[in-house]
Amino acid sequence: MFTESRALLPDTVNFAYIPKAELRIHAESQDTSKRRENSPDYAAFGSQGASTSSVGAAADDDEHVLVLDLQENSRGKKSSNPGFAHGLPPALTPEATKKLINKRNERFIQAVNELLEATSEHDDPVTLLQAAARDHIPIDPSSRTFNKLSQSDSKGNQRIVPDPADRPAVDAVIEEIEEQEWYQDQIVDKRIVEAKDGHIEEIDPPLSETIAKALRDSRKITSLYTHQVAAIRALSQGKHVIVSTSTASGKSVIYQALAQDQRLALEQLLYTCPGLEHIKVYNYDGDTPQELRAGIRESASVIFTNFDMLHASILPHEDLWRRFLKNLKLVAVDELHYYSNIFGSATIAKPKQHMQSIFGIEDVEEVTEDGAPSGRKDYLVWNPPLIDPMDETSGRRGSLTEATRLMRFLMARGIRVILFCKIRKSCELAMKALRSELAADGRQDILDRVMAYRGGYSQHDRRKIEAEAFSGNLLGIVATNALELGVDIGVLDAVIMLGFPMGGLASFRQQADQFPIDQHYVKNPSELFDKPMNDLVIDLDSKVMLEAHLQCAAHEMPLMGDDAVYFGPYMKEICDTRLTKDKDGWCVFSETS
Repeated sequence: MFTESRALLPDTVNFAYIPKAELRIHAESQDTSKRRENSPDYAAFGSQGASTSSVGAAADDDEHVLVLDLQENSRGKKSSNPGFAHGLPPALTPEATKKLINKRNERFIQAVNELLEATSEHDDPVTLLQAAARDHIPIDPSSRTFNKLSQSDSKGNQRIVPDPADRPAVDAVIEEIEEQEWYQDQIVDKRIVEAKDGHIEEIDPPLSETIAKALRDSRKITSLYTHQVAAIRALSQGKHVIVSTSTASGKSVIYQALAQDQRLALEQLLYTCPGLEHIKVYNYDGDTPQELRAGIRESASVIFTNFDMLHASILPHEDLWRRFLKNLKLVAVDELHYYSNIFGSATIAKPKQHMQSIFGIEDVEEVTEDGAPSGRKDYLVWNPPLIDPMDETSGRRGSLTEATRLMRFLMARGIRVILFCKIRKSCELAMKALRSELAADGRQDILDRVMAYRGGYSQHDRRKIEAEAFSGNLLGIVATNALELGVDIGVLDAVIMLGFPMGGLASFRQQADQFPIDQHYVKNPSELFDKPMNDLVIDLDSKVMLEAHLQCAAHEMPLMGDDAVYFGPYMKEICDTRLTKDKDGWCVFSETS
């Protein structure tokens, strides 16, 4: 009976096994007086959600319970556990209860009538309904038969995830989405960016045969794109260079300036380059053990670090780093657009101006003409449907539920997906929802190939996830913008954005190069593609910000008047009033500054 109801009303009736730990049965867990009004309650996820790196981890060890749940009006008080909420039913007055029962009856009658109208005279509607219901029989992941059943559909046919290399064409996938029973015209806009051919150029003078051979052997690179040649030429002329081209356009070949994956790529390049085997390459970041740091300072030829480490570890101990800094020839800053306001933006609108402002230099060569090829990109703007199509006041379904359902659909067809979430909590909620939904679907095979990537993981867990992602073994990644900032995963097939990125249009376009968006852009989708990106803002005239920088700079090394070229015209005023001068006139930091 319940499976038939779910077959009739798949978006209203939820009949599935869920982990017992996620079943909220205690009244005190729903006591809203102990938390801020309208603030999501994440208590059901607790610390276990924060420490789980794989959705499929320990799924077989969880005890599951069978739940029948009816989705109702989303107006008024929101669920306290977005994405997957099972708890006490709301307290209703007798009048409200009657109204709810009548509403459910009307919805059921309409669904039955629609089934009868759609059934041909040669078919029996009861038989059709019973056949459809078999696809909705819940599978208990705790049972011994789970592994066997999870590999078969309701008809006993084996369910195997296709090889991603054999995935269907995008057009076929979209057509199949539009044929699903749960599809209710969620796609409100489609855009296609056609493929673009690459443009290569001979570099003059040519690279040395040693370097050329190393590129061939380690990276399979036999030619360079026009923007790579332009940047290398400018660097060889001693110019400052900024390169602003599309994601995955080969900028790292120029700079090799991204930790972990790029460090390994550079090491491979050096290893295959005779005469450069002695070059030592290290990461120097928050994960670097204290006992190794002194050795890195003394022996490193190249380090991969970040601005936090420059600020907190390297520059305050300039005397320890003096040998390295005196011999420094090249500084490569990856994802320069990230440094705007305090921190945070995305793809640059005026790259040359931005670099000049950040570094206080004028002679900057700008490379923006992208010579790399790119494949066709299909953009879909997805608007969650109304909970009750007969009631426009019912509100729309949660974007998290829509995103995870779409992600499961794509992964089941061998399409590798990344789901971008705005914040860490959204990432955890999406992971929990995917785990519950895949377990309910009996898809342990998919569940084991999904992981999260966000801040807060241990070094070991992050490296493991990165290795899995780069190798192409994963089907799905749920990530915050930790993966937006340059980690090049070229094997991805689809990107889903859970809500509009906080970084704005530029962040949307960057994540898309690697679909649910806020209602403004649902109604105005052309702005996503045609509206100019905002300029990145750096307030060099803020005395509050400048004083903080000068205090740090004076702590690292005493300042003189000539340093105004880097700090601007307000430097002298702040040094005279907020810093201390020694007997030789140098501005130095002191505790009383």
